[in-house]
Amino acid sequence: MDSPHSRLSHEEVIRRCLARRFGIFAFPEPLESRFRDQKTDKRNRHFPLAGFLAIVIYNLFFISDRIMVPDISATAWRLRLFVVSPAILLVMGLVTVKRFRRHSEFFIMVLMLLTSSGIIYLLTQSHHPNVAHYYTGIILIAIFGNIVAGIRFKTGLITSSVILFAYVVSLGSMPAMGREAGINSALVLCAALFISLFGCFQLESEARREFLQAMLQRINARKLAETNRKLARISITDGLTNLFNRRHFDTVYDAQWRSAARVSSPISLIFIDIDHFKRFNDHYGHQAGDRCLERVAGAINACVKRAHDLAARYGGEEFVVLLPHTPLDKALIVADLIVRATEKLGIAHEASPTHPFVTLSIGVSCMTPGDSGCPEQLLKFADIAVYRAKESGRNRIVSLDPAKEGDVLLHTAL
Repeated sequence: MDSPHSRLSHEEVIRRCLARRFGIFAFPEPLESRFRDQKTDKRNRHFPLAGFLAIVIYNLFFISDRIMVPDISATAWRLRLFVVSPAILLVMGLVTVKRFRRHSEFFIMVLMLLTSSGIIYLLTQSHHPNVAHYYTGIILIAIFGNIVAGIRFKTGLITSSVILFAYVVSLGSMPAMGREAGINSALVLCAALFISLFGCFQLESEARREFLQAMLQRINARKLAETNRKLARISITDGLTNLFNRRHFDTVYDAQWRSAARVSSPISLIFIDIDHFKRFNDHYGHQAGDRCLERVAGAINACVKRAHDLAARYGGEEFVVLLPHTPLDKALIVADLIVRATEKLGIAHEASPTHPFVTLSIGVSCMTPGDSGCPEQLLKFADIAVYRAKESGRNRIVSLDPAKEGDVLLHTAL
């Protein structure tokens, strides 16, 4: 998969190529390789039909052989049936083999040269006056190869040049071709090859431009998707601590409550409050307070390991941890991990009357959703638990278990 940096570099190259006023003969790598692979795949999908049509049309000219060059019609038939047609069938078979598919354009070039050479050979063997018109078969071959078969312009240019050169060189060896007829046929053939190459050039230029536009559309779609993901993440994330925000917590909490209610599974909440945070801000300044929130949030997040658990900033110096499918004893273990992780931070708090380092007051509560319970009740119990943790001296964990008629269990953290 392309990295964002490579996609950006591709985008710059694509835009430069699209800005060109004239046709594009080649792209920088790796775009050129991608374009060739795409064009080869497209050509190979149509190759069986094109090959079948080529065989049928090519062999229909048996009729032309009989009329135009009766003196060598038998030779022409043998050439069609035992040389060119088997060659076309061979190529049709080869392009079905994975290792040969990438060479389909080379095979087309060979077939164009083979069929054109066959016509040139017949022109040198016939003494019939109609031979002056027989060369037109080469025009059809050029049109089929350069336009119908969809070879690249560079390949078509090389192939057409070789065909024209071979024809012009062979004019002197054609006994029935007069000087004037030879010159005229060479000019007509040259014009026909040029027209077919121009069509080939236009088709390839359009294909290359469509390829670039499709690539650019995919890049833009990926960029848009990434932007949307970032915006979605921003909309549910607290900008300072990078924890989820309260709005996202409320949404997830409601969904997890309904999920727990369906399977009668316990759900636990951990409310966390940084002890004497106002005094910390007054003593060290708001920038230090922000850094403190960031570090404590990181410690909390590191202790929330399961995929469906969620840590969020609830407001100010308050945090909440949602633990679906978690009984109270397991939630207390997580709360203890959070306390110990915060202790390891060693954030000095000289203004605290409780402890020389930043500490936490934590309230933990658990409920199994049922007909008698509601999400607001669990929030209320967790809030009461953290209030009692602060009321009883701070720097501790208090659990409130509604199933035990509101009994409060005190756990001294440090």
